[in-house]
Amino acid sequence: MIFDRETEIFMRDYMKDLNEGTAAIFAGAGLSIPAGFVNWQELMSEIAYDLGLGQL
Repeated sequence: MIFDRETEIFMRDYMKDLNEGTAAIFAGAGLSIPAGFVNWQELMSEIAYDLGLGQL
């Protein structure tokens, strides 16, 4: 597989961070939807209603 230079640098640096235990992954709220969890709109709709903001 061929990657551009920026991707190769990222992968090298990320693998180094993984090995050092300093890497992290940011996953958005939508990642958990297939597992049956609510999305951002469903999570905030009751709070928005309570604040008089209507339905999101």
